[in-house]
Amino acid sequence: NWVAIARGAGYAYADICTSAADIERAVHAAAGTGPVFLHVPILPGSRENVGRPKVPPHEVASRFRAFMAGTLV
Repeated sequence: NWVAIARGAGYAYADICTSAADIERAVHAAAGTGPVFLHVPILPGSRENVGRPKVPPHEVASRFRAFMAGTLV
């Protein structure tokens, strides 16, 4: 039970969302709290035509660090 684990770990708000309406409700209910954990189960598998990243993970991490430091040009 991911929600129970999140609550036990100290999340201020934890919920499971199985529809777009659930997500909208949870986002409004969690507003002003934090941290927030939303368990959103998805169906297994993926579409065949989903694009894949062309940037290696270490470069993504480097770009993210630069962005957070305000040095990304």
